[in-house]
Amino acid sequence: MVSAVPLAPQAPLRCRARLEEAEISALPVKGELPQQLDGTLVRIGPDCADGQPLVAALRMRQGHAEWFRTRRIRTDLVCKITGELPTPGPRLCPSDNANSAVVQHAGRILALGDGVLPYELTSAFVTKARHDFDGTLPFGFAASPVQDPLTGELFAAVATPEAPHLWYVVVDASGRVRSREPIPTSSCREAPAFAVTHRHVVFSESARIGIMPRAGTVHQLTWIDIEPGCVGPMLNAFDLTDDRLVLDMLRPGTAGSTLWRWTLDPVRKTAVGVALDHHAQESPTLDPRHRGSEYRYGFATQLADTACHGSALIRHDMVTGTRQIHGSGSGRIFGAPVFVPRSPIAPEGDGWLLAFTNHTISGSHEVVVVDTNDFEAEPTAVVGVAAVEHRGAQATWLMAAPW
Repeated sequence: MVSAVPLAPQAPLRCRARLEEAEISALPVKGELPQQLDGTLVRIGPDCADGQPLVAALRMRQGHAEWFRTRRIRTDLVCKITGELPTPGPRLCPSDNANSAVVQHAGRILALGDGVLPYELTSAFVTKARHDFDGTLPFGFAASPVQDPLTGELFAAVATPEAPHLWYVVVDASGRVRSREPIPTSSCREAPAFAVTHRHVVFSESARIGIMPRAGTVHQLTWIDIEPGCVGPMLNAFDLTDDRLVLDMLRPGTAGSTLWRWTLDPVRKTAVGVALDHHAQESPTLDPRHRGSEYRYGFATQLADTACHGSALIRHDMVTGTRQIHGSGSGRIFGAPVFVPRSPIAPEGDGWLLAFTNHTISGSHEVVVVDTNDFEAEPTAVVGVAAVEHRGAQATWLMAAPW
């Protein structure tokens, strides 16, 4: 059953179809969805019509695909188009376009964007209100915070257009800002790549890496110069037994970003980089239980060689230096992947990789579920979903009952 809930009729004719919200309760499934998957795969990105945030969500439970929904976040612009009352909550930022990521923290589902206040969403992804962490955040937040799997804290490097510096912000497990520290940078118009280890936080600029103790101040910040243009999205970082730490991140290039490992020494202010994979890739991720720790497996999307072949999913083995490929030549274009562990105590990387896809030939839109123990085989399950036109959408797995 498919129904479309149109927004208010005063929307311009050319946008009216874009502003509809889909609700699908009968979804075609090829293969078998794992019984252990109990949660919602969520993707958010700018809608192609107006750049405003659009959420797409697939609910899975007990081997069934229960529903698929698309929801527009009620920003001021969307409310103006629909004729709805403005969304409640504080207005501290020049922009409210939270179109970059969705996270689950302290019992809340939050839509995020760089330098804007989060929007709190219901479990059905209806917009509730702007959220300033119970009055403890006096400015916008970040699109890519890092959640510590051990403490439950949320760490972020926040770029605000009105400040001449970054803000290092820590949100505690109860959902309130515990600390914030200004971080001077040469350019803070765009949020930096950012990572967290057990002992450190890692900031970035185009030609240097900043390292600071997790509970430190700006006076303990050390900058290390690297080659200009080397900094891209970070996969993970972890401490070594001495003062050094390891940072795995994508390095931008003319043919796409490639995966590199940097060994950083904040005492000697040195950085040694080595290429791990020369294939063009994007959207790096890992088993979330190992974020900030030494780890073995990383995942990413390999960019397509040709449109007809589509793209592929990559499984990196950081110990052996090998890689596995899923989907090369399948004709699918894979979105950002999300890893879901098989159980709370499953070995690292044992679970499923989930991704939204569209097919270059048939035009179909699907969610694929790939068993990481048989990564190069056909997907365990493929769920048909409605077409959603996103630009640069990111994905998240929201567990129904967090461990």
